[in-house]
Amino acid sequence: MNFLRIGNTGARSQYAYWQMSKSWKTLIAAVMGKSRKRSDRGIVVKKVAVVALAATFFLVQGPQVQADGLYVSLHGGANFPEKTDSVFDPGLASQGTIITDGDTGFRFGGALGYAFNRYFSVEGEFSYMENDIDTLASNLIPGGPLPAVGTARAYTGMANAYLSLPTGAWRPYVGAGIGKARVKSDGVGFAVPVLPDRTNDSDTALAWQLMGGVGYQIAPNLELGTRYRYLNIDDTRLVSDAGDVQAIGNIKTHSVEVVLTWSWQREQRVLPPLK
Repeated sequence: MNFLRIGNTGARSQYAYWQMSKSWKTLIAAVMGKSRKRSDRGIVVKKVAVVALAATFFLVQGPQVQADGLYVSLHGGANFPEKTDSVFDPGLASQGTIITDGDTGFRFGGALGYAFNRYFSVEGEFSYMENDIDTLASNLIPGGPLPAVGTARAYTGMANAYLSLPTGAWRPYVGAGIGKARVKSDGVGFAVPVLPDRTNDSDTALAWQLMGGVGYQIAPNLELGTRYRYLNIDDTRLVSDAGDVQAIGNIKTHSVEVVLTWSWQREQRVLPPLK
């Protein structure tokens, strides 16, 4: 079933469209009847072809309707972080480096947006994501990656823009966003008794993201879909409990999400069945 948002202009267009859909067969019959009286088979073929082409174009295009309005969405899913490099100065002859590897975590959030038409929309989004730390590896500690403790969290506030290409009840789309991220480290450190230092600190940095997904209209005002997200958080600086300053490189994550969107715009079917 094909659904489209209908404004005042759209309602008038839909009425005209319904009237034409009821009468186009009658129009063809009339054309053929007049042509038969003239006994001109060539004219019959040409006129039928013209009418059929016009009717086909109208059926494909449908009425030109409005699709602007507010919407709200909720999302949640799995979060997959890439390994993160950080640098610190231990007060030794060489600089210290740490490679942080996080477990698969989760993210959830919501957005309030406005669709200018069927193809373009903007929104403000707030999200939260969390990942436990799996291992830490340092060039100053032999033995390769060691078990780690602690949790990394991030709160993001983003301004997003989307381009959509709706096809019937389906709506594939791509998007991009930019904003700020608050990164927080809760008790992150080596899970080794001889290395008791932990990092409990937070910092704010610029963030940007790319999205791509598809939604399906399950009710007149409700859409359910799935989405992929790539998020990049620029460099941050955290201080450990022992006073070591860590310059953390870009934090990069991949997410697979389920998205539920509610629109306040009225939805109607474009075509009733032809009789």
